[in-house]
Amino acid sequence: MMVQQSITMRCAPRRLDLDRAKGVGIVLVVVGHSTPPEILATVIYGFHMPLFFVISGLLWRDVVRPRSSAWTLMQPFYIASTLSWILWVGKQLFYKSDGVPLWGPLVATIYATDWHGYFVHNAPLWFLPAMLSTLLLIWLAQWVASPPYAVSVVACMGIAVMGIETSADWFASLPFYAGQGLVGAVFFAAGRLIRDVNLPELDVRSQYAMVAVGIIVYLFVVTWQGRVDLRIFNFGNPVVYIFNGLLGSALVLWFCRRRWPAGDSVGMLGRHSLLILVTHLPLLWLVRAIVQPIFLEVPWWTITAAAVFIYWVLFCKLRIWIRPVMHQRSRSQEE
Repeated sequence: MMVQQSITMRCAPRRLDLDRAKGVGIVLVVVGHSTPPEILATVIYGFHMPLFFVISGLLWRDVVRPRSSAWTLMQPFYIASTLSWILWVGKQLFYKSDGVPLWGPLVATIYATDWHGYFVHNAPLWFLPAMLSTLLLIWLAQWVASPPYAVSVVACMGIAVMGIETSADWFASLPFYAGQGLVGAVFFAAGRLIRDVNLPELDVRSQYAMVAVGIIVYLFVVTWQGRVDLRIFNFGNPVVYIFNGLLGSALVLWFCRRRWPAGDSVGMLGRHSLLILVTHLPLLWLVRAIVQPIFLEVPWWTITAAAVFIYWVLFCKLRIWIRPVMHQRSRSQEE
């Protein structure tokens, strides 16, 4: 049964629109970590990580394989975060910095969470253990409910967690970013629900009118809400955070379903979003270290453009298809 389902999933046509959505999302992640103006960071942080949870829900096939998921998500997490920690240790020793125990961030990496004031190096990696926590919680809920209802149960738990302001610090420091995974389950469940809902087709003029209204509403509400950050459990108003995350994700998904020109570079970036996620922060550090001594004052957008250009050359022009080893092994395990 498992082999048959795996074959069916492999034969399913690739969702190019979701590749584009992942591409848009990962480019926004790079922009968000390039120290952009506060207003732009506020707009991006309002929906860019919920977008990835929504896409995961859209792609989910109602089956959770714990061992395969743990291997696929945690292998790049531990490799990338450990390498980042080694680079940081070298920097600390080179500049003879004091006051921060070298072992602290490594313990945070082992627990896969921010631990007693120590942070996982290469901070964007938090999404990987959080996504694993979401899947494992759904897997546990499936023992008492069918897949769609199991997702709803975990999503309700996430909404409840967002409403408990006094315990935000406790949930934010759970191992494997389980608290963030609970909140992410809200958006994961939304993606799973959208997959099965057939919305009526509107004429082109009505679609563009609704999208224009949606953009205006999103910009107004997200600027009123202020900057949020799922990693540190900073939601502001939880209801508004969910609304902004879903509205922003819906706008990106609609945009990515439009007809795109041949040679879809954004979709190619989306196919390699995992690799970009684990490498973009060190790449930004490297680009900044090379450019700043030469030009002194460097606008933030030049660092972003340089990093995105490097990925574009690698994945779109040179056609370097880097398939992570864990993806191939996970498939062999399914067989």
